[in-house]
Amino acid sequence: MSGLSIHNAGVRIDGRWLVQGVNFAVAPGAVTALVGPNGSGKSTILRLLAGLWEATEGDVELDGAPLRKMRRRDAARRLSFVPQDTGIDFGFSVQEVVEMGRHPHRGRFESFQENDRQSVARALDQADVADLAARPVNELSGGERQRVLIARSLATEAGILLLDEPTSNLDIDHGLEVLTLLRRLANEGKSVVIALHDLNAVMRFADCAVVLDGGRVSSRGVPTAVLTEETVAAVFGVRLERLQRQDGSPVLVFDRREDDSVVGV
Repeated sequence: MSGLSIHNAGVRIDGRWLVQGVNFAVAPGAVTALVGPNGSGKSTILRLLAGLWEATEGDVELDGAPLRKMRRRDAARRLSFVPQDTGIDFGFSVQEVVEMGRHPHRGRFESFQENDRQSVARALDQADVADLAARPVNELSGGERQRVLIARSLATEAGILLLDEPTSNLDIDHGLEVLTLLRRLANEGKSVVIALHDLNAVMRFADCAVVLDGGRVSSRGVPTAVLTEETVAAVFGVRLERLQRQDGSPVLVFDRREDDSVVGV
């Protein structure tokens, strides 16, 4: 199983630090959620982990070796990044989009082999989009399109999946559909790192939460332990009340701190 970790990493652009002093390891077979307000560094860290950006200081390691020293093709076989923007302007079929995930395994002029076809078929099944294979991607719903992009990542056979706000702009049902898929993939052995705004989704689907504040890691650990009233107040500027569902699992309710008369906002 691939191991991904980030060590004292920072990114500085035009004299401003976007993130600094970031340290954590991605656990295999787990969902790690990056949480924090807008501008706290979630997308920057995902791009560092994916090797799309290079750290100004510190390093990212894949299986103990610096990611920046690896060939892009080699890294792409072991980790896959799904950006927040799921727009696909061309009328590629679902099958064609998922086949693109095999590019890291093939030479420029190399034709599809049987192992490529098997990997694509397996990815379509895992993401539950096999029945959509002939459909143009630009005609799908947001949830379906997101699952197709996840299937493309799975076709690489990478052990690590990195996703930037995959539920943004999705309705509740489609958002739960995507999160349930990611949880299942982690249960099957994938390492999943996901940027999320929904703290209740983090509590329900993630094994580890990395809380970011001003480009630095405020806390990290099991969501129930780190998403405390004190942390949420300090990082997000809201009051937190922890309730309980009938099954005993926690539900978080938030209030604006300056307006104590508002309940359950």
